[in-house]
Amino acid sequence: MSLWRRDQLRILLSPQQVTLLRLAGGRASRVCDKRIVPCYASKPGESSWRNAVNTLRAVLPEFDARKADVFVLLSNHFARYMLVPHSDEISTANEEEALVRHHFTQIYGAAAEHWALRLSDSAERGGLRVACAIDKELPESLRALFQSTQLTLRSIQPYFMAAFNQWRHHFKGAAWFALVEQGSLCLARFQNNHWHSIKSIKTGNNWFRELALQLEREEFLSDNGAANAKIPIFIFAPGCSEPTPAQVEKESVQLLRLLHPSSTEIVETPYAMAMVG
Repeated sequence: MSLWRRDQLRILLSPQQVTLLRLAGGRASRVCDKRIVPCYASKPGESSWRNAVNTLRAVLPEFDARKADVFVLLSNHFARYMLVPHSDEISTANEEEALVRHHFTQIYGAAAEHWALRLSDSAERGGLRVACAIDKELPESLRALFQSTQLTLRSIQPYFMAAFNQWRHHFKGAAWFALVEQGSLCLARFQNNHWHSIKSIKTGNNWFRELALQLEREEFLSDNGAANAKIPIFIFAPGCSEPTPAQVEKESVQLLRLLHPSSTEIVETPYAMAMVG
């Protein structure tokens, strides 16, 4: 089988900026172009993802000189997550989507009728699956954007799901997984190959303090708080301030680092999010 690969263009869309990272094809990937482009502040009533797509549209011609496969990650600011129970009564994709939309509608109301939905791999009987909802115009806008280019859009993924799949082999037994980006914290608990909880919260500058408060709350509400206090916490927070060594030791924290796919070097922080998946 040939090891020759096409160029890749990795893109991260967030409310604050658009990150682009082009990897040259061949037998070993190497970065041949990269940009971080700030987004303008959204107008009142305007979805922040529209600003991000417009920013991408403006810079994309600089990356369209030759063919490449495109992989887009969507910031957790643009997604909503929840856990949906497995149902033996669901047998078709349409029934599955109707069930997930029902769960989102119960919480978010009629707005959920206009969202594109995704569901994680099938859970065992009685298990939970992660459901994700995004504005359906977002993927539609991205597909339209690449139609008139030499670039082939291969995937659009929510950041949390791509990051979880990146490190899921770390989560043995019970584990907390915290995914941090500017202004957002997504916190999930995974236990014995089963989802237990997931939530997204807005954060300020001291995201680690807010994470600690969330974990304290979960411990207090749990039937087995002492055991929960010992669950390891895996954190991926590129570009954000890191906890102190004392905080890491106290909370049983492991900071995750992303290695370049063709070497043992850590991907530099400003571009680490775009390389997930």
